[in-house]
Amino acid sequence: MSSSPIEISSGRRLELLAATPSFEWLPAKVLSEISLKLQVEAFSAGEVIVKEREEGDRMYFIESGEVRVSVQGAAGTVLLGSMGAGEVFGEIALVSEAGKRRATVTANSSVVVLTLMSADFEQISEAFPEVRMDLSNSADALMMSRLEALMSAKARTEGA
Repeated sequence: MSSSPIEISSGRRLELLAATPSFEWLPAKVLSEISLKLQVEAFSAGEVIVKEREEGDRMYFIESGEVRVSVQGAAGTVLLGSMGAGEVFGEIALVSEAGKRRATVTANSSVVVLTLMSADFEQISEAFPEVRMDLSNSADALMMSRLEALMSAKARTEGA
């Protein structure tokens, strides 16, 4: 992690928010207000950012770097994929009733993220319930694709 604070311009913050399907339709003024709430965090290669089954208190917008997403399967760790700049993770814990992380996300390289805390997300959801619904629908689709990836990995393992 860098010893000096990392600054992310307001333009870049807005760009990341506007590139997220669940937020892209929000009025510019609202996006601007949300961007002010985002906090910057940095992670080194190999560092775990979120851990499966832990309580989730924020969602992450990847500003730079790459992460890998994995889950624990019966035979060990199963890699579900990787994500890079402009992608989002951690939203499932904010929209699910259990509020738990569904996967482990680890930095593949140096990673800089912007985070939106759950309390700020709740305020946005109260003003714009569509955001929660859209993220929830996206989370459902993501969970289905992860289930398919797990089943595919299991089939490869059993076939070997």
